[in-house]
Amino acid sequence: MGGVVCVFFQAEDGIRDAQESRGLGDVYKRQALSIIMVHNHPGGDLMPSQEDLTLTRAVMEAGKLLDISLLDHLIVGRMRFISLKKEKYIS
Repeated sequence: MGGVVCVFFQAEDGIRDAQESRGLGDVYKRQALSIIMVHNHPGGDLMPSQEDLTLTRAVMEAGKLLDISLLDHLIVGRMRFISLKKEKYIS
């Protein structure tokens, strides 16, 4: 998988910024309270891969330790997207 874009949220002022993230360390440094992960599937198949699901679970678990919630993980492909939260991969 290529880079994952994270949207960083802070309660006081809404969206902080959106950029490629190297991990939760970036999120923690920006004092984010929650994130939305976004990445693309260039081939257009929106089904999450096993790697996508593993990464999502790992970020959720690590986020719990840092008190940073994962609001959603979006997969984009060919002008469409899927929300892992809406599809019940994230509770």
